[in-house]
Amino acid sequence: MLFRIILRYITYRKFRTILTILGITVSVTFLITVLAIGQGTKAAVDNFIKSMGHDKIFITTFGERLTDKDFREILKIKGIKYASRILIISDIVSYKGESKILTIYGIDSENAKRVFGDVRGYRILSGRWLMYGEKFSAVVGYDVANNIFSRKINVGDFIYIGKYKFKVVGIFQKTGISTRDGVIYINIETLRRIKNFKDEISSIAVKIKEGEDIERIRIDIKNALSKYHSKENIVVLTPRKLREDINRFFNTIQSFLFSIVILSLIVSSVGIINTMHMNIIDRKRDIGIMKALGCSNSKLIILVFLEAILYANIGYLAGFFSGFISAKILEKIIEENIKVAIFKAGISIEMIAKSYILVISLSIISSIYPAYNAAKIDPIKVIREG
Repeated sequence: MLFRIILRYITYRKFRTILTILGITVSVTFLITVLAIGQGTKAAVDNFIKSMGHDKIFITTFGERLTDKDFREILKIKGIKYASRILIISDIVSYKGESKILTIYGIDSENAKRVFGDVRGYRILSGRWLMYGEKFSAVVGYDVANNIFSRKINVGDFIYIGKYKFKVVGIFQKTGISTRDGVIYINIETLRRIKNFKDEISSIAVKIKEGEDIERIRIDIKNALSKYHSKENIVVLTPRKLREDINRFFNTIQSFLFSIVILSLIVSSVGIINTMHMNIIDRKRDIGIMKALGCSNSKLIILVFLEAILYANIGYLAGFFSGFISAKILEKIIEENIKVAIFKAGISIEMIAKSYILVISLSIISSIYPAYNAAKIDPIKVIREG
């Protein structure tokens, strides 16, 4: 009986009802999009950190260049098992008459294998790692081999970096991170020679010994490098620090997006209040007759609450699906533009439950004032006026 009454009420002013539900849908879309991206991204960050391993440290600097002298200082630190120099540049890479600007990593061949050999993102799909002393050999990322050029690159093929010819000896497995899959790896000394670099290094990757205190080693590295660099310009990233920095960045973005969500929810709540209030005014006579026939104020209030909940449920369902689709679209847009597959859309039962409770609670709160007005209606006065 109550459902039939509510259904008749919400279809009485169809345009008003549609606008109210649309307002809720838009708000829920924003809410689900932000929550899905936030939750999925945190999971992606955790997976990314786990894929790198708990025993890795990455060193770089702001506004200053690392050198072989810094590398030798790091090798002296107690607890370091392996370390590899990395020199990063961008250059024109040509394959079978087609040219692209790609990222080139110059690495210590054997040391890099020791540091990253256990890392999921640096497993060989075909061929092998670079060997010590190889001058004009290259290992390429999955995208370089399969997607960047119109023709696939196979092990044994030749590519040109600038005017220099390199033989492809290995192809890495796909990681889903474009900044890794789109990279070419060659010997650091070869890269230095063809580009006229002396002893410069872009970054240093370190693998620590099992059981060593990674935080102590981080501090020792910073102190060792402070002999040649300003301490505030030295960046030493451990898995924990990397996770904190990435999450801090994502939380800043989420805070901004949540401000938009809150504003949207407030607007939709005002829309519910307005719609319910207008509905009460339109139905004054009906409410008066119902009260005259014995309908209690508590039942009227429940009727108003149920009507608001029905609006919220329809708006939530529509907003949930459109929000998840929007999150997936946003995930793809971000990945294509920043070339990092770290933004992910994720949904959990907990997230669904919390967002649903939030929307229903706001709808009930928004209907308190209209319900109060309905309870105040004097049946005798309304019937006389009618």
